[in-house]
Amino acid sequence: MNSYSFNPTYYEISWNNNTPTDYSGLTGNQAGGLDSETAWQIQSLIKTTGASAVTGTPFVNGATIIINEYYVTFSASDTLADAIAKINLMTKFTGVYADQSVATDYITLQNAPGYEGTPFYLKEGNGTALATLGLNAPGFYPSGQYQNYFSQVAATAFACSVSCGSKININNVTITFTGTCGSNIQSTVSQINSYTSQTGVAAEVAGPYVQLESSGWTQPWVVNGGTGCAPCIIGFPAGTYSGYPSNITLSQDKERANMRWTQAVSQLESTATPNYFGSIVRTGNIGNAALNTITWTVGYEQYSQLYTQALKCEPDYPASFYGTAAIQRWVARAMVETWSSNRKVFAPCTTSYGGRASYSNSARILNITAQGIDTNVIVVSNNIVVTQIPGV
Repeated sequence: MNSYSFNPTYYEISWNNNTPTDYSGLTGNQAGGLDSETAWQIQSLIKTTGASAVTGTPFVNGATIIINEYYVTFSASDTLADAIAKINLMTKFTGVYADQSVATDYITLQNAPGYEGTPFYLKEGNGTALATLGLNAPGFYPSGQYQNYFSQVAATAFACSVSCGSKININNVTITFTGTCGSNIQSTVSQINSYTSQTGVAAEVAGPYVQLESSGWTQPWVVNGGTGCAPCIIGFPAGTYSGYPSNITLSQDKERANMRWTQAVSQLESTATPNYFGSIVRTGNIGNAALNTITWTVGYEQYSQLYTQALKCEPDYPASFYGTAAIQRWVARAMVETWSSNRKVFAPCTTSYGGRASYSNSARILNITAQGIDTNVIVVSNNIVVTQIPGV
């Protein structure tokens, strides 16, 4: 009996929003760039950042961490960048990916695209690699459990110390710093978490920052002020915090970016259905701005089906494109065309009451237009790099 096995060819596709042509300053219907996630998905992200900086090659051979019951193994020559790459090789199994998006030299773990809002679990494996990455710092939930959203990282890094007797008021609950008096960031976090049952807000260390997060309520919170400069030292001045994107305009921009993504996927399926589509890595301000870059991988079984011809409206008609050039042209078309659609948009609008806040009509059906970011498909193509992955 003859048997058949798939042997796809894999390609890495990378969109750069900033170079060689810089599209980061576009506004209105052209804003947003390209993004695999909607505003709702971004608002639902669960993320955590290591409490300590990772420099040099701090691991030992055979050290492991466990993410959602999958092992990641490190070697003595691994840097933080190497550790991140190894974690991301397991993303398709764990639903978690890593980067340095909060601060350089600090690892951040968060839901991978498609897993937004899904709790994840970390454990020490062989050795102390989890501690080396700073991912064993105690937060509100039991060690290694991450199940809360939404979250926000402080606007400024934790500054010096919170003086004894100073106060911060969260959701109309006053927290008075005592004991160790917030002499370090972990002490401050622990004291905020001792009031979580009253405030509905938990805290954790996020590199050099404090991260606050909704604790089961999935509602915005209010920092009502404080004394002794506690709010400014912690990095959360008085105001209402409703997650990311932080306003309706930015939410609409994220929808435009996701509409272009949908069209890019459609274009990539125009002559053949990919056998694999994933390994998405995004860089930049994920919550509140157009991504700097987004990179993903596709796999096709039949190379001969990767073909397109320049359209009559394109300046290089009737040129033909094969393989990587065809993939590049398909993605470029998604970026220059204009699309309109009714979308369920996350609206971070809030209503205040009694020192607290709640969302006010956070789900809105809006007609969104995603205008092409350029009129010249060739110019846009220069911001797209497609590479065949060898030996896969």
